Amino acid sequence: MKKILNRNAFELVSIVTACLLLLYLLFLRPLIGVADNGDFLRIMHSSGLNYLNPAADYKDQFFGFFHSKFSIQGTISVGYASSELLLVWAAVVINKIFFSLQVFDIRFLSILYSILLIIAMSLFVKLHKKKNQYYNILIILSFFIVFFDIGYIAYFNSFFGEAVTYTSMLLTLIFAMLISKSESPKLYMLIVFFICALFFAWAKFQNAPIGLLLGIFGIRLIGFRSDRTWKVLTIMFTSILILSSIIMLFVTNKEFKEINEYQTVFYGILKDSPDPGGDLEKLGINKELAVLANTNFFTPDTPIKQDSPQLKEEFYNHISHSKVAKYYLLHPARFVQKLQVAVRDAFIFRPFYLGNYEKSDGYAAGKTSTTFGAYGAFKQDSFPRSLLFWFILTLGYCFMLFKNHRLAKGARNKVYVEVLFLNVLLGIIGLVIPIIGDGEADLTKHLFLFNVSVDVMVVSIVIYFISYLSRFSRR
Repeated sequence: MKKILNRNAFELVSIVTACLLLLYLLFLRPLIGVADNGDFLRIMHSSGLNYLNPAADYKDQFFGFFHSKFSIQGTISVGYASSELLLVWAAVVINKIFFSLQVFDIRFLSILYSILLIIAMSLFVKLHKKKNQYYNILIILSFFIVFFDIGYIAYFNSFFGEAVTYTSMLLTLIFAMLISKSESPKLYMLIVFFICALFFAWAKFQNAPIGLLLGIFGIRLIGFRSDRTWKVLTIMFTSILILSSIIMLFVTNKEFKEINEYQTVFYGILKDSPDPGGDLEKLGINKELAVLANTNFFTPDTPIKQDSPQLKEEFYNHISHSKVAKYYLLHPARFVQKLQVAVRDAFIFRPFYLGNYEKSDGYAAGKTSTTFGAYGAFKQDSFPRSLLFWFILTLGYCFMLFKNHRLAKGARNKVYVEVLFLNVLLGIIGLVIPIIGDGEADLTKHLFLFNVSVDVMVVSIVIYFISYLSRFSRR
């Protein structure tokens, strides 16, 4: 028993530290969360929840203050598909058992996200720890400083899909690494990997291309065991992941589809365009609609109302995201320009226009927390906000991976490196999809996945150099 405790002491200390940190940040007053920008309703209506005071002042209800309590209505109106709903439903059931049948405390949802993050952290430690305790301490510190930053963690006390995207992405990558590092991977590892991948791909419609990518990667795992059960399960889960992602690409709520199409064109392609009318003609759209350039779907008093029959006839019936993608493919300079605009907002991974505190705690509207946010502040202030910087960072990261892939002995070690290559592709998807899918609207929030990918690169590079220094010091 003593040997077991000694062997696992580092993991136990890490888990206890993580629990205490999350307890302090999310569960003790003043609570920290993220205010609603109007997006919560799609999840709330599909979970039988409502605002505790629906008649509250608009400034109190939205943007300025985070709310931890919601009314349980009981009536579920399923109009939005997301894997987040499964976690919210589970949290509501737990809330009813332990707290109240009428009032939902969002901290029950935060508990589920916290458990997922702690699992990811403990597996991360298990995968990377060595006999050198100083090395282990630096490794876990890098994980805490980056992935427990309040900019990420505050989403746990909210109904935003970023929380499920965040936890499922980390778990998907880590379980893929765990499979690759195991001489004889357990069946549960494969099942959990695909469940996490499904949660990741189904978190929001914008994640559908991720499901295709993860499904293709899943095929790589077929040969990790020779038994029939492993191969059949891998093929089955891969097929479900790919097919469901294809369905998500084509089956979208009509209202969300029109919002995204409007913003992709008028607040994307036409935003700051030197020739808005010409751009519309290239898309096969009446150039007279150029009067809407630089407006988004929620801009008031536009020359033509966003939901007018005229736009239905002349715009929505003729536009699609495939046409937008084709436009950017034929005009790469414009696409690079939009990517540069995106990257200027990319290294800020929290929406500072949304408050983090409850009004009852005495904070001003829109007040954001700086507690345990040093990495986010450093990233925002010190990372050059340019496409060139991201390209150089990614190039250095890929060079490191190519070197490790070439030196790796055996297929398993090579797949471990390929998982880290997969992260690069996830980042590229996270950068490109917001531009094609929603223009320049709310880029800081929509580039969340891109930010997580960048931070995985940063932590991987840190681990690489710590490992190199550890080997150098031994020599």
